[in-house]
Amino acid sequence: LPQITAINSKIESLENSYKFQKALAKPQISVGFITTEQATGKYSAGLILTFSIPVFYKNLGEIVNIQNQKASFEKLHNYQLENIKQTTAAIKESYNILKSQLEEIDNKVLPDMKAQLNLAEKSYKLRELTLFEYLTIKSQYYELLRYRADLLMQIHKLYGEYVAIVGE
Repeated sequence: LPQITAINSKIESLENSYKFQKALAKPQISVGFITTEQATGKYSAGLILTFSIPVFYKNLGEIVNIQNQKASFEKLHNYQLENIKQTTAAIKESYNILKSQLEEIDNKVLPDMKAQLNLAEKSYKLRELTLFEYLTIKSQYYELLRYRADLLMQIHKLYGEYVAIVGE
């Protein structure tokens, strides 16, 4: 997932920055060699060794800031994962409900409605039904087909949302 990958790369970057700042926080040691000519004409040479004694950690502010940012991004990472899990679970549940409704319409309701429409058409031709009754049954049939098309559209939208989130 792109947002999770971005957060992971930011966490990795902060870990590297933390290691770098910790390395800079250590005391710096330097070694030197010095030669001087004295007023008497003699030369003298010396070896110099310097190092800092840390009273306070160097770069402590940056280190604490990086640790806080890393903790924040880890919480964001966990939140994003949980949010994605909940969203995909809700989408799957809605998808299954809509799919079962569609199967019920296709297997039970639609064949019964077709049979009723055919019977109403035959009855109308035999003048046993009025035009109003026939048109009512026909409009119910078309309303059922419209409802079925709406279910298919909702299933398609849910699948699109799932693909947008998961990427499969």
